Amino acid sequence: RRASVEAVVQSTTVTAKFFDERIADPNCAERCSIGFPTIMETISIVDRLSAAMQAQLAKEATVSGRPGTQSRVTRRRRLQRIVDAIRKVLENKDIQEALSDRRLFEQRTAAAMSEAVEANSAEGGAGDDVIPHEPAGIDTDVPTVPGGKCSPAVSGASSPVSADGGPVQIFAPPEGVEDEHMGPGCSDEERQYFSVSEESEDEAASTSSTRRPPVQGSKGASASSSSTKTANFARRSEAFPRGCDQHTWTPLGASQIEVRSPEYFTTRRKQPSRQALFELLHVDFQLVGPSGPVWRVTEHHDFCPAQTWSKGDNRFLLVLNWVFPPFQTILTGALDPEAAWLAEGTPQKRLWDKFLAMDEAGRKDAFKLICWVEEGPWLAKRALPKRPVLIGRKLPLHSYHEPGRYLEIVFDVASGRTEQVAVGIVCGALRRLQLAFSALIEAREDADLPENIMLSASMMNMNPANLFSPEAA
Repeated sequence: RRASVEAVVQSTTVTAKFFDERIADPNCAERCSIGFPTIMETISIVDRLSAAMQAQLAKEATVSGRPGTQSRVTRRRRLQRIVDAIRKVLENKDIQEALSDRRLFEQRTAAAMSEAVEANSAEGGAGDDVIPHEPAGIDTDVPTVPGGKCSPAVSGASSPVSADGGPVQIFAPPEGVEDEHMGPGCSDEERQYFSVSEESEDEAASTSSTRRPPVQGSKGASASSSSTKTANFARRSEAFPRGCDQHTWTPLGASQIEVRSPEYFTTRRKQPSRQALFELLHVDFQLVGPSGPVWRVTEHHDFCPAQTWSKGDNRFLLVLNWVFPPFQTILTGALDPEAAWLAEGTPQKRLWDKFLAMDEAGRKDAFKLICWVEEGPWLAKRALPKRPVLIGRKLPLHSYHEPGRYLEIVFDVASGRTEQVAVGIVCGALRRLQLAFSALIEAREDADLPENIMLSASMMNMNPANLFSPEAA
């Protein structure tokens, strides 16, 4: 879309300006070493699709009423504009020189960034996604960067070079990655995530009469068709059970996730998390029904919370409700009232009490997620890297707390176009990936360290054909 092109072009302009004015920070460096090369390689992947796949996409575009040859020419112009803007930044000698010695670059920006962190801390703390890069050898688990090698079909998309004339240390994806998503058995529902023939706003206006608007659920989320299969909680649990096989879920060991250590604010070092604070009771991976998503799971009779309470289990529940049409996922965890970490004076107890006492704005700014693809297609792994995110700063987040009974946190992924793109890539490969998820509260004072994972889960090779939508409330 035109807006996406403008966003990338403006980002390159701002990044170049910051380097020119010598006020670039590690975020600018990350754009140049990760973000921009990834965009270049994504364009290359699309352009390298096999002739059969290109024909299939063209056929689907015709059937769906999208423009034909003229729109493809327009899309090529948009891609070329993105490539030109990114190359202008990556081939800038001043930027290449600044990035050639990352340690020196970090030393030059450390003082300014430290001041920014202190200012942010005074106003409520800074998240892992905005703090400076860690010193060499500390918390450097950054995914391998793709980029550089673009298809000759996009003219001028050559690999960027460093100040000494050699290539920048970025790597192309493995051979055949363009076929990973659209492999044998890819359903029509999955294939829709990979169509790159979406028209710009002006093109959409010219073809709007040939397209049917989507059915809207609550809050504008697209609802599933009226033919969606419905099932009660017991049937949905049977269809997506706990286990270690395909189309199952299981608790994920919290020690697999690095969190802030007791000395984090001094050394920036992280350490494996201790055991999760909540026991994972259930994962409900389902389709959004014709009436739209279930925005308050704790008030619905046919979800894990109500079923748990009906059996006399009155433990406090943590409910994480993800809405990303056409899917919805609910993770439910239970708190052991005898857990050692609930003793007065422990860092975990102190931070948990603070979190419960916060208003919704405070919780938005302190709730941290780490989601990643453990196994799956290369592009899906790149779309969802293993890194902490203060999700309330990225997406609409709402929380509902009934003291002594539950805390439900709702994430509305459907409202953000950028987030939809990343989620779409992952959802389109559900049957070929293992998805991991962890949640925690960000610690911003020494007394609240070390951090600890609250809830963690893994979901394996989900098959959308085996999913149901919930019964009406």
